[in-house]
Amino acid sequence: MPTNCIGHEDTRRLQRAAHHNERDLARHKPDAAHEIAPLYTHGPISAKGLTGRGNAPVRAAMLQRAQQTYGNRAVQRALRSWAAPSGSFQPVQREVSDGTDLDGPPVQVPTVHLKGKPHVVTHYGKGGLKLQGKTKATFDGGVVETKDQVTEAATGCKGCKDESCVLVKGTVAMTFTATTKVTLPSVPKKKPKLTPCQKAIVQDAIDTTLSDHEDEHVAAFEQYNGTVDEPFELTTCQKKSASAVKKLANNRLKAVEKDRRKEAKDASAALDPFNFDLDLSCEEPAPEEATQGTSGGNNASGVVDVEI
Repeated sequence: MPTNCIGHEDTRRLQRAAHHNERDLARHKPDAAHEIAPLYTHGPISAKGLTGRGNAPVRAAMLQRAQQTYGNRAVQRALRSWAAPSGSFQPVQREVSDGTDLDGPPVQVPTVHLKGKPHVVTHYGKGGLKLQGKTKATFDGGVVETKDQVTEAATGCKGCKDESCVLVKGTVAMTFTATTKVTLPSVPKKKPKLTPCQKAIVQDAIDTTLSDHEDEHVAAFEQYNGTVDEPFELTTCQKKSASAVKKLANNRLKAVEKDRRKEAKDASAALDPFNFDLDLSCEEPAPEEATQGTSGGNNASGVVDVEI
C-alpha cells in the first residue's frame, strides 16, 4: 500500500543532506530570501515524500535551523516563494502600492527652496511747511530652504504601516531682506511764501534734520534683515514625506516672516510723529543797486514748527 512515510535509512540520508545544505547556507548573507530559495527548493525540505505527516519532526527540525540562521522573516519569505509553481521562483521584494522598496533604506526626501510674498510699507509725515519725507520699505517675504536633511526609517506613522514610516531631520534655513528708498521733499515754491534766505534755511533742514530722520526709518525697517535657522524633525509616511517637509518649511517661513515684518514696521512707526522748530529769521543781502547809501538789507523772521 502506498505510504507517505520513509524508512530509517532514508531519514538518515535526509538529515545528512540537511546538514550539508545548512553548511552551504551559512556561507551566504543572512536575511536574503532569494539566496536561501535555490538551496532549499531542491533540498531536503522539498524532498519527495518529506511532506508526509510521518516526516513532520525532520521537517520541523530543518525549518528551525533555517530560522536560527536566517531569522523568521527571511524563512517566511522563502517559504512563500517556494509555494509558487516549479520554475516560477523570483527574488522576493517587499514593496507597497506607492512603489517604496521596503527592504532597502528609506528614499531620501528632496530639499525645499521657497520664496515668501513681498510686502511694501511707506512711512511719512506732513508739516506746516508741507515738508514730507518718505521712506519706502519692500520686504521680500523671505526665502527658505532645508539643509543637512536626512531621512531615516521610523515607526508610529498615521496612515501607513511601519515599513513605510520615515523620520526626516534637518534644518529650516530662512533669509529675510528689506530694501528701502528715501524720498526727500523740495523747498515749497508758493505756500508759505519764503524769501531766498528762508528757502536756504528750509533746504538745509531738509538735507540734515529731515534726512537724518528718514535714515532712522531705514534702520528700523532693516531690522527685518537677517537669517534664522531652525532644526526640525518630522515623522511621516514615505509617500507623503516630500510634501510634508515642504509644508513645514513654508509654514515656518510665513510665521517667522510675519513676526519680523511686524517688528520692523512697529519700530519705524514709533519714530513718528517727528516735530522740530525751524528758525526762519534771516537777513536778505541788499540788492547791488541799492548798496550805496544804505546801511542794511531786508529782514525776514519767524519760527515755524515742522512736523515730519
